[in-house]
Amino acid sequence: MSMGIGHFAFGASGAMVIIQMLPLRVRLRIRIAQVFIVLLGGTWALFPDLSKHTQRLKFINVRYWTRLGLPDLDRFINLLSVFHDSRWANMSFLHRTLDIVDDTDSIVTSSALVVLMLIVVSMTLVREIRERKLTNTERQESKRRITEG
Repeated sequence: MSMGIGHFAFGASGAMVIIQMLPLRVRLRIRIAQVFIVLLGGTWALFPDLSKHTQRLKFINVRYWTRLGLPDLDRFINLLSVFHDSRWANMSFLHRTLDIVDDTDSIVTSSALVVLMLIVVSMTLVREIRERKLTNTERQESKRRITEG
């Protein structure tokens, strides 16, 4: 079992890399949403660990959820532990693989994943600064051509 911060950092890094693979025009359109997409990536990487909280989820299900007339979530809650221990948990940014590799909840492994996230964030910022300079230069040149022409 890897620590939660490690899963979150790896998921956020993965989401950021996926965003950076998109074409520039798409990334410019979703500039504000990028932060939320990265946070969702980190949260998605933590999703299989909901199985650690089955007792709390069952309490919430019985005490509040079903009293509101909503469908019983008992079957879903039971499937969470099966999902966590299956290979399907790798859909959540290699969650199961990280748990197998780091079976002792190592601080070193989680720290390495956080450092990886910082490196990915730094590289993304450098790339965005370069792209902004290029797009600003292109805009200035096109304005100059329009005014001259």
